[in-house]
Amino acid sequence: MSQRSQWKSSTGFILASAGSAIGLGALWKFPYMAGMFGGGAFLFMFLAFTILVGLPLLIMEFAVGQLGRTYTTELFGQLTGRKWLNGIAWIGNLAVFVLFSFYSVIGGWIIVYFGFVLAQLFHIVPTHLHDLQFQAIISQPLYVVTGQAIFIALTCGIVMRGVQQGLEKASKLMMPLLLVFLIIIVVKTLSLDGAMDGVRFLFQPRVSEINMESMLFALGQSFFALSLGTTGMMTYASYASTDMPIKTSALTILIMNIAIAILAGLAIFPALETFGYQAKEGPGLLFIILPLVFEKIQFGTLFYAIF
Repeated sequence: MSQRSQWKSSTGFILASAGSAIGLGALWKFPYMAGMFGGGAFLFMFLAFTILVGLPLLIMEFAVGQLGRTYTTELFGQLTGRKWLNGIAWIGNLAVFVLFSFYSVIGGWIIVYFGFVLAQLFHIVPTHLHDLQFQAIISQPLYVVTGQAIFIALTCGIVMRGVQQGLEKASKLMMPLLLVFLIIIVVKTLSLDGAMDGVRFLFQPRVSEINMESMLFALGQSFFALSLGTTGMMTYASYASTDMPIKTSALTILIMNIAIAILAGLAIFPALETFGYQAKEGPGLLFIILPLVFEKIQFGTLFYAIF
């Protein structure tokens, strides 16, 4: 087997693996899913599924990748001695392709929204129109396709630099920044009038909201948040050294995902009452509420652009 590059440190591996889903899984998707399925009830089910189902599967995927230390299209055949099992990896790779097709669209929204924020910063477009801006973004094919193309180009640029110089360096920079800005937002959001109503909505489970549909979505969210069920995590672990503690790494990633998801909920739900929005706003919740919170912070538009 040819010599493969590997993560420089376990910290880089953990941050990169966590970052593969935190941006969309925890920060974007969790709040609007929790809003649609009862807040505290959804959080409770998400935590249960993530710990009881997600963690063992994540450890297993890491173990397979670390043990094989090769491309996923060769991994299963190498480990079992049956080359025909390599076909399983192609199913996972197809899932990664479909998932990235979805990711890149949402990433494109973020790129275009970043352009709107910069335009606000230089007073090119008016502020206080965040819900209209979001609708304008998702309803204009040119905006969506252009943003998606830029997002894909940026992603390819990072990946082409390799494991250490690309993914690891980017993750070590962006993940701590994300956490710092998210904490700033939460502190400000919790100071708003009516914030405790949002906190209660997020943490107070209502049994009436627990049903088969919400349970399935909570299970799906736990898979989404940890990038499970594809070949993604196996690929990340295939670049890990043989002595890297995968159980500890998996547990750390799980804790980070849960923490970011809860912080995202605390950044959004307490602000709903103040700004007159409903918890069931859907996928646009992040794009509508956070700009309003940043407006309450000094140099908020600049911070939002960086965020």
